[in-house]
Amino acid sequence: MQPLLSIITPTYNAQAVLLPTLHSVSEQTWRGRVEHLIIDGASADDTVSMAKTTADVLISEADRGIYDAMNKGLRLATGHYVCFLNAGDTFYAPNTLERALSGGAGADFIYGKTLMRRPDGTVRPWYKTPPPAHELSWRSFINGMVLCHQAMLVRRTLPPIFGATCG
Repeated sequence: MQPLLSIITPTYNAQAVLLPTLHSVSEQTWRGRVEHLIIDGASADDTVSMAKTTADVLISEADRGIYDAMNKGLRLATGHYVCFLNAGDTFYAPNTLERALSGGAGADFIYGKTLMRRPDGTVRPWYKTPPPAHELSWRSFINGMVLCHQAMLVRRTLPPIFGATCG
């Protein structure tokens, strides 16, 4: 049976920030199938040993940076939807995936708002206001990201746009 959601976490020497990300994924109340792929860029710290405790897929090898790691994750993902959750990032609450997938499953992509916290715990707002769903299309992204990728679940099998593919 194919997992419903693939969460891709790129890492590199992320020992100091990875634990909250791992906890956030494992504490989700969504009871559908989830696979967590951790794509590491050959870390020299304890990132890989930490990732082994919860990752469904773990790759650790030299890469060409975060986008190379994200693309490796896409190639390995088997979920109907993919989500990029970087090392140090967390879902807003334990029921984030449950809320998103119970209401939006079947859509090409599902998105929500972003809350950014500074190291001291204060909140910094995302600098862009997401457009209303009825106005959002692939054209919305021509001039850059209008949504934070950590707040998006994207159907992995979307048809090619401009010659690009997901997966």
